[in-house]
Amino acid sequence: AGEDFSEGFYFHQLNPDCGQWTLLVTPGTSGVSFTASMVEDSPFGIVGYTTKANYAPSSQAVLRVDMTGDLTGVTVLAAAAKVYDPATGEEIATGTLFDDGGHHDGAAGDGSYGNTYTVPASPAAYPLAFGVAGTYEGGGGCGFKRIAFGAVNVVATGQYFTGVFDDAPATFGESLYDGLLF
Repeated sequence: AGEDFSEGFYFHQLNPDCGQWTLLVTPGTSGVSFTASMVEDSPFGIVGYTTKANYAPSSQAVLRVDMTGDLTGVTVLAAAAKVYDPATGEEIATGTLFDDGGHHDGAAGDGSYGNTYTVPASPAAYPLAFGVAGTYEGGGGCGFKRIAFGAVNVVATGQYFTGVFDDAPATFGESLYDGLLF
């Protein structure tokens, strides 16, 4: 049921039926202007990420998706990550993520999915899309999809410290480092 607000109304449906829903707007004689938004307050979701902030060109990155929230009744059928070209937006790689304990994903069956990916050779921030699909018994056995976004940052190797190094202590009492010792 809706409640009247100053510029419209809202509709709230607790535990909606599976399937496609249709919004039907019937204009009056002078037409109609409307905005529609849908928000799902799900008991579970996903978080997608890389395990490091930056990667050297052509190095191995670990891509991860962790399920969050109440996973009772959730069956994951597929988990994947897609990498996009930052200049064109075109998909340049896709890979399956696993929850088997053998792909940098933690323990088997723990709701964390992972796999390695060889990052591109050109420095840039490459957009990532993480996706998980499956069924949810709490929603009547309906299928679900969850999507999360991130980026894999590839930086030129000249921007990395390599070898053994340590920071030098501050000598002037201002809490600023005086240098790095290699």
